[in-house]
Amino acid sequence: IKKISIDPAMLIYLNGDSSTGSAPNENYGRELQELFTIGKGVQTSAGDYTNYSEDDVRVAADVLTGYTVDGYQDRNNGSPAGSPIHARFVPANHNASNKTFSGDYGAKVITANTTDGSLEINDMVDMIFSEKATALNIASRLYRTFVYYSIDAMPNNNTQGIVSQLADQLFSSGYDFKIVLKLLLKSQHFYDPLNIGCMIKDPVSFVAGAKRNIASTASAANGDVIGEAGALQMALGNPSEVAGWKATYESPNFFEWWISTVTVDLRTIFSNGKNDSDGGFVKANYASFLKIIKNSQLISDPSNPDILVTGLGRLFFPSGLTSDYPGPITSQQLILLKGILLPGLPDFEWNAQIWAPAESGDVAAGALRQAHLTDLLHYMFTMAEYSLC
Repeated sequence: IKKISIDPAMLIYLNGDSSTGSAPNENYGRELQELFTIGKGVQTSAGDYTNYSEDDVRVAADVLTGYTVDGYQDRNNGSPAGSPIHARFVPANHNASNKTFSGDYGAKVITANTTDGSLEINDMVDMIFSEKATALNIASRLYRTFVYYSIDAMPNNNTQGIVSQLADQLFSSGYDFKIVLKLLLKSQHFYDPLNIGCMIKDPVSFVAGAKRNIASTASAANGDVIGEAGALQMALGNPSEVAGWKATYESPNFFEWWISTVTVDLRTIFSNGKNDSDGGFVKANYASFLKIIKNSQLISDPSNPDILVTGLGRLFFPSGLTSDYPGPITSQQLILLKGILLPGLPDFEWNAQIWAPAESGDVAAGALRQAHLTDLLHYMFTMAEYSLC
C-alpha cells in the first residue's frame, strides 16, 4: 500500500499527480480507505461511517499532496522525450501543515514533512493498519473471494466467528497473508460440502478452467485466455469500476453479476460456437478432449456410458471431497446426459456400434463418435453446474 500510493500508474489513474496543497484531490484518499484497506462500515450519520469519516478523506488527501509523474508525455509536464516514468515529490505543491484525523483513528496527528512526502504517507498507512477494523475488512474480503459471498448466510457454520479468527490472525501476524490463507484454505470449513460449488466462475476462471480441463497448462490449449475472457465481459486490467468488478464487492448480488441473459449467451458461444459449423472451443479441441477421455486414470472405461458420463462430470463439475457429498452428478442427470450421448439408443450400442469400431480404425464410427461426444460436451458446458466453482 505504501509503494502503490506513490506508484506512477496509481498517481495518474486517480489524479494524484495533480493534487496540490491548494487544490487537493480526494480520489485516492477515499479509495485508499474505502476500497483498499479499512472499508466504510455502516454509515452512522451524514458524512460519517463506522470506520472513518468524510473529514478523514479530506485529511488523507492533504497527506497525499505534492506528487507529480515525470516521463509521462500525455501529462504535458515538460519531461524530456524517452525519460523513464517515475514519481517525484514537489515540496512546494505539498500541504505543509500537520494533519489531524478524526476520533475514528484516535485523533491521530501526522507530522508534516516538507522534504519527503512518502514519510507522511507511511505514517498514515501505518495508522490505518493499526485499526483492527482494517484486518476485519480484509479478512471478510478474503472469505468472500475463496469461500462464499455472504458472511451471514450460514449461521450453522459460524461464518462470522471464522472471519473474526482470520482477522485476529491477520492483525497479530502483521498482515502476513500467507499465514492467513493457509489457515483458511487448510481448514475443515473450506472443505465443508456447503461451500463446494457455491460460487459462480468469473469469465477468466470459466475460460482458463475450460482450457485446463484439456491441457496441463492453460496456455497449452488453443486460444487466448485474456482475449476470450474479455469477450465474456471481463477485460483484465480494465475493470468496469474503480472499485473493481461488481461481482467482487457489490452487495447483495456479488458474483451473481457474472450471469445475465447476455453473459449466458456469450459463454455458450465460447464453448459451442455461433452455429453448428463453428463448434466453438469444444469442436476446436476435440482431439484433446478425446485424449482426456481415453486417460484411464481419469475415466476408467470410456466404452461404458455410465462411467464415461460420470467421469466427465467429475472433471467438469464441482465434486464433493467427502463421502457426505460424493458428487458430481445426480442419477437424474446421468440419465439426461446419457440421452444426449445416445439419443434413443440403448447403452450397449455405445460400445458395440461406436466406441469399439472407432478404436479399431473404422473411419465412419470415428466420425460418429466425434459427433456424439461433441453433442455431449456442448451440453455439459452449457449446464449451470459448469459455471459453478
